[in-house]
Amino acid sequence: MTGTSLLFDRNVDRWLQYQGSVKGRLRHDVILHHLEQHLKSIKGKMRVLDAGCGLGDIAFQLFDKAEKMVFLDFSVNMIEEAKKRLASINAFDREKASFVHGNVDASVSRMSQGSFDLILCHNILEYVETPRATLGGLAHVLAPGGLLSVVVANCFSEPLKMALASFDLEAARLAINAKDSTAGLFDNAPKHTFSLEELDRVLGDFELKVTARYGIRIFADYLPEAVTQLPGNYRFLFELEKEAATQVPYLNIARYLHVICRK
Repeated sequence: MTGTSLLFDRNVDRWLQYQGSVKGRLRHDVILHHLEQHLKSIKGKMRVLDAGCGLGDIAFQLFDKAEKMVFLDFSVNMIEEAKKRLASINAFDREKASFVHGNVDASVSRMSQGSFDLILCHNILEYVETPRATLGGLAHVLAPGGLLSVVVANCFSEPLKMALASFDLEAARLAINAKDSTAGLFDNAPKHTFSLEELDRVLGDFELKVTARYGIRIFADYLPEAVTQLPGNYRFLFELEKEAATQVPYLNIARYLHVICRK
């Protein structure tokens, strides 16, 4: 990972607050909606790896569909919070959940080839030293026919965010030709950003066939809070985001890119 786990350990409360916000809730709901369209192809109970699980918010929703579930994260505080939250859900089964604290590349290298039917790789490639190597390791432990769900920050959204949300026109200009950014929620930790073309090239190198591409938060980040937080508006915003998620050019400017691959 880039930097130190301290940046993530000390910001668990900020991440929790973000998850409860309109943007955080929308990210969660849209990702889950996309995933559910593809999980029907996996027969029986799944073996699931949540790589860079954070608080495990997506994986928790799939717990009743899992035979086993491994939660892996660089931050010990994120792992501990995920354990507490998992213990509170109705579907909790201590026997099928395990938690691994450590570097994602080193941890995955100790796992058996083809040992997972579904791997979640959501907003972790931004923070690893070599995203290509991380994807290669995940591809190795993905079973034939299994699904890899990848969510990354979109490089084309950075200038839009800086200009339209932060009103920082000079920063927006500089961001047009930059591939790296910073993560405000984590004390401005260095963060990679990606394009769909870049992801396609790397995934293809590991015999991962892209079956779907989606945009996440195409509109929400640029609307005033007076609109997004108005009672009753969330449902309309969710439907708007779903409608645009697969359509070009909208998905190309989304805050996050969601790519689902099959091995």
